[in-house]
Amino acid sequence: MRRLTIQKRQALGRLGRHLILLPVTIIWMIPIWMMFAISLRPVAEMFSQGIGVSNPILDNYIAVWRDNDLLIHFKNSLLITGSSVLLVMILASACAYAISLIKFRGSSTLFLFMLMTMTLPVPAVVVPLIQVLKKLNLLNTYPGLIGPYVALGVPFAAVIMKNAFDGFPKEIEEAACLDGCSNWTIFLKIVLPLSKPSLAVIAIWTFMQSWNEFILAMLTMTEVAMKPLILVPIIYNGMYLSFPGHLFAILSICTIPIIVFYLSLQKHFVSGLTAGAVKG
Repeated sequence: MRRLTIQKRQALGRLGRHLILLPVTIIWMIPIWMMFAISLRPVAEMFSQGIGVSNPILDNYIAVWRDNDLLIHFKNSLLITGSSVLLVMILASACAYAISLIKFRGSSTLFLFMLMTMTLPVPAVVVPLIQVLKKLNLLNTYPGLIGPYVALGVPFAAVIMKNAFDGFPKEIEEAACLDGCSNWTIFLKIVLPLSKPSLAVIAIWTFMQSWNEFILAMLTMTEVAMKPLILVPIIYNGMYLSFPGHLFAILSICTIPIIVFYLSLQKHFVSGLTAGAVKG
């Protein structure tokens, strides 16, 4: 009887949380829905249907793909974002493993320094960064944008991975050492496979930050052929000012990859956040 009462309380608690989160989710989704809705409307019905779509069409998307080189911009974004995600995952994992499990001299100081860099806003480093990139002839190049993205993404990712590694069972590490495994073997074959949820959090976060980043991309990629997809709405803002359906179609195309990437890693996301936030 007592067990049934506890189960009922838990069920009511879950129901209450869902009742609270549902309207919040709906409110949060309204701008995204309106973006997709307007992109599917004909010009004559652009702002006359509220939040609904009575006659959805793909003319805006067809016009955007026909009139512009979106595939080139999409390739730029995919290359820059994919490289940034991969490098951040590799560097942050290796750094966090060294700080958490190897614990070399000065590791605590290094970790504190990384925490301090997380408080540094992007606009604060824009001017010196652009000057450095200009002297190194890295403007309008992929490394010129990937490098800053990786440098800005590693501190947060390393914090997530360090807290996850802090909860790693010491017995497994000690058993691997007794079997003759080196630090690299333990890191690559034992620790990383057990850290997939935290890696998923890093991948999603880095993907969103790199794909949606605007300031550095705008200042670094000044040639049209090198611009990532996020800059396309600015390029064609004047052209599509009288055709908001085209502009919202471009914005929808920019948003779809983020949604797809998140949904593909969603099952690891919640557990990864828990592993990165709670020290075992």
